[in-house]
Amino acid sequence: MAQKSELTNMFYHYLFFCFGLLMFFSYAAHASIFKRDEKVIISSLHQIDEDIYVFCENFVVDGEIDGDLAAFSEKILINGDITGSAILSSNKLTVNGHIERSLRVFANSILINGRVDRAFLVFGNDIDINEGATIGQDVTAFGNTIHVSGVVQGNKSSIRGAVVTIAGTFTGDVHIQGEKIRIEPTAVILGDLTYTSNREESITIAPGATIEGATTWLPQAPDKTEETSTTTVLVVTLSKLLAAFLFGIILLSLLRKYGEEAFYQIRNRFATSLAVGILALLIFLFAILVLIVTIILFIVGLALSSGDSAAIGAMALIFSILSLPICSFATITGAVIFYSGKIVVGFLLGYAVVRLFVPSPAVLGKLQLFTGLLVLTLLFIIPYVGFLIYLFVSIVGAGAIILGIQHCRKVPEPSQLK
Repeated sequence: MAQKSELTNMFYHYLFFCFGLLMFFSYAAHASIFKRDEKVIISSLHQIDEDIYVFCENFVVDGEIDGDLAAFSEKILINGDITGSAILSSNKLTVNGHIERSLRVFANSILINGRVDRAFLVFGNDIDINEGATIGQDVTAFGNTIHVSGVVQGNKSSIRGAVVTIAGTFTGDVHIQGEKIRIEPTAVILGDLTYTSNREESITIAPGATIEGATTWLPQAPDKTEETSTTTVLVVTLSKLLAAFLFGIILLSLLRKYGEEAFYQIRNRFATSLAVGILALLIFLFAILVLIVTIILFIVGLALSSGDSAAIGAMALIFSILSLPICSFATITGAVIFYSGKIVVGFLLGYAVVRLFVPSPAVLGKLQLFTGLLVLTLLFIIPYVGFLIYLFVSIVGAGAIILGIQHCRKVPEPSQLK
């Protein structure tokens, strides 16, 4: 029962996170700043008065962001203040500053030295809420190595990792699931401590640690295959959703004219888009087959490059060397087009949904893209049927992209959408 409850909580967090993103982009659609560069720095002399989206390799905030922040970067360093919420995805994240609302993180290495006034949801490998850090509400953490030395002021926090170390203060209840759990002498838990593990001895409570409530062990079921599989599916599904959204935003910023034309093609010529997509799929499969044959010929050519069969080997090498770049280009291009197909369909679905609430929404908006991708993601996870839906969406979307490239023309007047 405890494992099912934990898994259910994670599922709800996943849904709430998606809903939060939806609300986030709904608000940001009215006023936002988009920054994309190798390195983005908001210095201490700058103040951003709007929501901001950042896509870069290195992101540093020394100033103030008076709004929400969404950042996707290799490295993120937050030294300044953020008055809104933050959604961050990074390889290495360090927060030394102040986030006045909630913080949502997907990263490999996370170090929190500053203050988060509301809830903190984190998925990562190494998670460290350092001494001096303060979380104003609950912490929900999923990771490998988790260390908490700061102050968590929530009512009920949930921590799940392989190795969990508590050396800080929790003002409420704490539920920990892990293989190795240690409560340090400096730890203070003012509520109940509940831990889930294979063995009751998996926890070590050092002398001097303060636990005012009850300490309860919940045995972990021996077979975790189903739970682990479901958890993995949820994490992977959410990662795919965010990756597709990021990819769509980048494409939109680079190729907006072609994106608009592809949108109109799939909206006004759906059957034609499907037919062109099927034809493109056949060509794509043929290109893959030729690429495989070319690689085999290259290997055979190397093997026969000496001896009596040198002439045959030379011919095979010449053919493979000439064909390999063409086949590789065709295969990669086809893969990108078919992956982008769901982006186009996502815009169409999102536009249809948003139009139910907004009379004349933008054709290619961030809110429309995220809404459409969210609908598609929920459809894709349906067993068996989801794969067929994904295949159909990719084909018809790819067909619309090809038609859009071929028939790129002036975008119709807004009156044509009515």
